[in-house]
Amino acid sequence: MRGSFPAIAFASLLFASACSSGNGSNHSAPAPPRELTARPAGGSPGIGPVSVSPSPDGKDHRQQVVLDDRVLIVSGATVRTAVGAGSSLVAVDVTIQSRGPKAIANNADSFEIMGAEGDIFAKQQITSNSFYGTIAPHASRAGKISFEIPKAATSTMRLLYRPGADARTVIVPLTIS
Repeated sequence: MRGSFPAIAFASLLFASACSSGNGSNHSAPAPPRELTARPAGGSPGIGPVSVSPSPDGKDHRQQVVLDDRVLIVSGATVRTAVGAGSSLVAVDVTIQSRGPKAIANNADSFEIMGAEGDIFAKQQITSNSFYGTIAPHASRAGKISFEIPKAATSTMRLLYRPGADARTVIVPLTIS
């Protein structure tokens, strides 16, 4: 034990002298802040969603959005109490029209509800099986889509429509009638 004390003392002295800068300060001055400038990394900027504005008076329930190969028409929405105490059923009247020479897909997973805080709800109650499926060229299909969502999320709702990975997303505010 007696021989280890001088080794520990020597190591401590060596460490203290290495940390000292000679002017009594153990800290170096921080580097001044740099301004960073964003530069494009290449690629395309992409295309954002189509966001529909609600009617100024809130009375026009029909919203129409024209996309490349289809037209989305939202005719209105209703809210009623669901079976669960904390849930509501939001029913949205929707029409999809094909605009082009090719048939288009109309799938249940293309429709979601977005709440006021940005929460997404996709749980649908199937009300009409004939609404989903392939829509022939220049044809249309209308139906009612019902979503079960928390009651707290029914104050401000939007329908999100994403018809495919390469298609534009549409955001339509829902006016409850």
